[in-house]
Amino acid sequence: MLIATSPIGGHPFSRAERSALRDVRKQPIRIGGYAVSSRRDGSELRRGVERWRAHVRIDRQTYVQLRDFYLEEALRRTRAELEQDLHALPFEPYAPVRRQLLGLVRKINERRKVGALLPLRSSCLRFRRKQVRPFDSGRSALGVVVFVGLFLLAWRFDAMWWALTALVALVAYRAR
Repeated sequence: MLIATSPIGGHPFSRAERSALRDVRKQPIRIGGYAVSSRRDGSELRRGVERWRAHVRIDRQTYVQLRDFYLEEALRRTRAELEQDLHALPFEPYAPVRRQLLGLVRKINERRKVGALLPLRSSCLRFRRKQVRPFDSGRSALGVVVFVGLFLLAWRFDAMWWALTALVALVAYRAR
């Protein structure tokens, strides 16, 4: 995948590969079950400035497979089992993904209503994204190891001020 911001046709590479190039504004990038595209954010209407935003949703093919599977299982499984499965779905809840999953829960509940079963609660879905720290190298584990080592050393030499120093160092280390 090559991502470029310059106008298509401006570089010899883009002229040579014109038939293979795709515009993300017209055709989304499909990766990991997601479809990532670019859409206008509406600011042009408000402020006269055209801005584009990333738009992340579950890929159409993946969504259809999910929908078909859960509609098939809607009458076979208990509410708790379905809610647990939906909560564990590996998709981050970006706004378009949340809308898709809420629509899926609505369709499942329509199917369950026909079977006189309890409806799923929409609260089974995750509405907050998981925080990811890509450059965190396990500082907290290292801090704990350093603290335990200093504490054991202080204990061995019966120097409580060393233990207090190690505790203060750990607290400062974790606060960063």
